[in-house]
Amino acid sequence: LTKELILTYFTKDEEIYKNLFAVNTRPLTPEQKSSRMFLLTIIDTEDEHIGADCEMDRKKQQAYFSKIATKLEIPIIIKEVLGKELNKTNVLNKINELAPAKSDIVIFYYSGHGYSREDGRLFPYLDLRYDKDIPIRKEDELNMEEIYEMIKNKPGRLNLVISDCCNWHANASNAKSANIANTRPSSVGLSLENIKSLFMNPNRTSLMITAASKGEVSAGNALEGGIFTGQFREALQKFMGINYENITWQQITENAQTQTAFIASQSKCPNPNNPKEYNDCKQTPVFKMN
Repeated sequence: LTKELILTYFTKDEEIYKNLFAVNTRPLTPEQKSSRMFLLTIIDTEDEHIGADCEMDRKKQQAYFSKIATKLEIPIIIKEVLGKELNKTNVLNKINELAPAKSDIVIFYYSGHGYSREDGRLFPYLDLRYDKDIPIRKEDELNMEEIYEMIKNKPGRLNLVISDCCNWHANASNAKSANIANTRPSSVGLSLENIKSLFMNPNRTSLMITAASKGEVSAGNALEGGIFTGQFREALQKFMGINYENITWQQITENAQTQTAFIASQSKCPNPNNPKEYNDCKQTPVFKMN
C-alpha cells in the first residue's frame, strides 16, 4: 500500500492513514520558539467608495495571521495605520518602528487605492492621502518596491509585502465584484509541519505580491473584501492542509494568481481604454520573490 493509493480514499487525519504512515511532528527549536510575528496593516477605511471593503480586509487578515501565530505558539504584534491617520509620514514611521530579529516574521499589508505611473515600475504606488480631494502629490505616495526594500533590509527570516489595490492610472476606481457563491466543503485540517515549512523555514525568504498587473484594477466587495486578498488566504489554507507535502511560497502565489484571475472574471470592470465601458474583469496578481 502506498500513501498515494490510501489518500485516494482517506485523508491524513483518518486512523487508517495514521496507522499505516505515522507522521511525527517535530517540536519547535529554541530559535523558532523565540520567534515573533509582526503584522503591519495599512488600511483606507474612511474612503467613501471602498472603505467598507478595506475594513473587511483588515479584520480578516488580522484574524487569519493571528490564527497562524497561535498554531506556531508565537506572539503576534499588530500595528496599523487607518482612517484619518492615513498618510505617508505615519506609514514610514510604522515601518521604521519594526525591529525584527533574525528569527522573526514581518508582514506588511495594504488595502486601499493604488495606481501606476509610466516609469517602468511593475508594482503600484500606494495612495496615502486621507483627503482624496487633494491632488495626488509625490509626498502622498509610496511605491510597493520602496516598501519591499525597506522591509527586506531588516533581518527577519520571512518578509511578506502584500497589497490589494488597483495598478492602473490614478483616476481608476476599484471595481465592485459580484458576491460569488461559496461551496461548503469540510476542512481537512492544517498540518503544523506545513505551517512551519512556510513561516519557520531556515532559508530566509522575501515575497512581494500585489492584486493586479500593471494596467488592471482590483475588485472586491464589503461582504468578502478584496478578491485577491481572499484568494491569497485560500491558497495558504489549501496548501498548509494535511493533504500536501513539501509546500512552497511559489505554489501559494501561483495558486492565488490563478484563482484571483478566475474569480475576478465573474465580475465587471471598466475598460482601461474607455472607462465608461464595462467588460469582464481582468485581474492577475504579480509577485517577486527573493
